[in-house]
Amino acid sequence: MFKIRKNRVPGVDIEQLIQQIFASILGRKSRAVLTIAGIAIGTAIFVMTYGWTLAAGATINTQFDKTVTTSINVTLRNGSSSHLGSDFTGKVTQLDGVVAGGRIVPATDMHCEAHPGMAREVSVNYVDAGYLRAVGAKIGQGRLYEQSIRQTSPPAAVLGPSVAKDLGISHLLPGQTIRCDGVTVAVYGILREGGDSAQTAASVLLSKQLDGRAMPSGVDSQVSAVVRTELGATKSVARVLSAQLSPTHPQDVAVTVPPSPEELRRGVSNSLNILAIGVSALSLLVGGIGIMTTMFTSVMERTREIGLRRALGARPAHIAAQFIAEGALYGGIGSTVGLSVGLVCLLVVVKVNGWVPVMVTWVGLVCVPVGTVIGMCAAFLPGRRAAKIPPAAALRAL
Repeated sequence: MFKIRKNRVPGVDIEQLIQQIFASILGRKSRAVLTIAGIAIGTAIFVMTYGWTLAAGATINTQFDKTVTTSINVTLRNGSSSHLGSDFTGKVTQLDGVVAGGRIVPATDMHCEAHPGMAREVSVNYVDAGYLRAVGAKIGQGRLYEQSIRQTSPPAAVLGPSVAKDLGISHLLPGQTIRCDGVTVAVYGILREGGDSAQTAASVLLSKQLDGRAMPSGVDSQVSAVVRTELGATKSVARVLSAQLSPTHPQDVAVTVPPSPEELRRGVSNSLNILAIGVSALSLLVGGIGIMTTMFTSVMERTREIGLRRALGARPAHIAAQFIAEGALYGGIGSTVGLSVGLVCLLVVVKVNGWVPVMVTWVGLVCVPVGTVIGMCAAFLPGRRAAKIPPAAALRAL
């Protein structure tokens, strides 16, 4: 049977080694706190940056889904005998998955004025009420006109915010009207600043008439349209839209689905991931350098102690193990604190910005082990240097 030796060589005893490690750390509390703070800050930055990247990426993906992938553009091919008539909105909304749809005529320039003698040349678009809903126009003052207004007189209009300023209309008054090329136009609303469509923001959106009866000659043949669908329904709606609008000549109707945002989305996600990895790696590197600096300083201060232990029989491997264990302890404690602080800060940032918090499980599982390994690696060179201190160094330090 093997027997445990009672007379252990000093420096080999694990219990003594642990006592020496904690004695070293507790004997230099301020330095230990700063060292732990360094790796804690690095870990917290890693957690915050990576979590922010995931949350921002999820938000960006949601915005892609809400805009690009739900729009379909409709035009007539050159020489076609079909037309996009006044029943366009009714036809497209019969299809499953369609939210709204409407027509628009390319802008023409007209002289409009809200006050006598203050005429301005502005762009005028003839649009259906359904078009405003299809492009997601948001009202700032008043309201959007309805499809029934198409039959009324005078024609109805909604103003883009920049056009409203040019015409001197800061607040919409009851019964507000403007005159465009001598025609009185009732203003129903003013769009919100920062709207989704630049085309609607900088023009007068006129309701009457998209069938050529009240428009300049020739522009009725240039009618195009936009259809907005529910998420995931764009492709299925696009396949049947031409036949729905022109059952006898579906080839006359050109249906265009905007390119899939997958490549752009993937590029944005990759850029965010590279940013997160770069910032995180730099932060952890700074924390590791802080541990290494502390260990080197500790070696210089403890030369006499190390030499004395060597003289009493401690081997170089035991000296190196002590310093590497100290580094691991610094890294483990610091990464634990950093993980907690990083998660709390991430939740605050996400809450303030109204994002959905996103985090993967492996981040919490690897932070402490990685921090411990970084501490061990940072303490390797100082530990190696300490192991090379000869026993005679204790005498020279006296």
